Amino acid sequence: MEQYEWIEVGLASDQRYFAGLMVTVVSICVFSSDNSCIRINIITTDIDIDSRKKLEKISKRYKKCVTFNWIEINEDIFEDMPDFFFESKLTYARLLFPEVLNYNKIIYIDSDILFLKNIAELWDIKLGKFPLAAVKDQSVGSFKETFPRWKKFNINENSPEFNAGILVMNLKLFRKENIHKKAMHLLSCYPEDFPYHDQTVLNCLLNGRIMELEKSWNFMTNHFNSKKHLELLRRHAINLHYVTNKKPWIFCIKNLPDDFFRFFAKSVGIKLVSRNLLVSCIKNSIWRLFPGLLKLRYYIGSKAAVLVGNDIKSIFFNDQLKKVGVGDGGFDCDYADVLEKYSLVKKEISLYLKDKSHGA
Repeated sequence: MEQYEWIEVGLASDQRYFAGLMVTVVSICVFSSDNSCIRINIITTDIDIDSRKKLEKISKRYKKCVTFNWIEINEDIFEDMPDFFFESKLTYARLLFPEVLNYNKIIYIDSDILFLKNIAELWDIKLGKFPLAAVKDQSVGSFKETFPRWKKFNINENSPEFNAGILVMNLKLFRKENIHKKAMHLLSCYPEDFPYHDQTVLNCLLNGRIMELEKSWNFMTNHFNSKKHLELLRRHAINLHYVTNKKPWIFCIKNLPDDFFRFFAKSVGIKLVSRNLLVSCIKNSIWRLFPGLLKLRYYIGSKAAVLVGNDIKSIFFNDQLKKVGVGDGGFDCDYADVLEKYSLVKKEISLYLKDKSHGA
């Protein structure tokens, strides 16, 4: 990449997702190469001026050449589409970038990703005739398995589904073929046909035309294994995508990826204090101190589920907390070698942040 070439990045967030947005944007700035400039284009409905100034201030502490373009929209334009996490519809905002920006290419990034890789390397990828580049969804199988209406759209039943969390978008081709408008139309007319909303509809419209990216660009934290992936974390060679609705700025789940998210946020001066996070941390501390209470909780929940129905389980326990101290993220306190290596990773990251901040 030529020196000081502008990298166009697109994100979308409301005030409820702002903590996640801050970590995503600041991490992009921290781990980007020095000989690049980044324009952060953010679609929002309600992020206030003080929050915007806070994000810009912290980002510029680590990146000299970064600028912000705030794009305000009315969420009513998505009124015919189903809600996503936290009753939000801003997941569909990625479909607006071909309209609201006049660039030929953009890197779209979800606001729940800790971006540790050098974004300049992703920007250098040549799309050619591909409308999109993306990573295969590690939690979703082929269309035949996850999309019962695949025959209706005349697509290959064995095609993988690509995750929409990080997309290199060929905006010029999107506009030429009206891909974004077709996607909006399908979502408005047939909202129940697409199990993963705009992700599924983009996969349908672009079946066989999506360039595959290496999965480290968009690695889902529910597949994180500390023994396999800790070294990638140390080398800044993996982006962590917190795909579930148990976001690390809201829930205090004890696993390595969530812990690392909160460590990074604290290290760069982002405060994640919230009532929900505080309550979650207190609850988890109680379960660790009194494991007998946790077993009783599961027993009551299981018996109630048999008598009343499985939905009652959610009242008593969260499946992700079945093993206190051991999550899908592989943060097992019995693995002393893993914890020691993880401690070293955090020390190295701290030194890196200190050097990066001094340089900016």
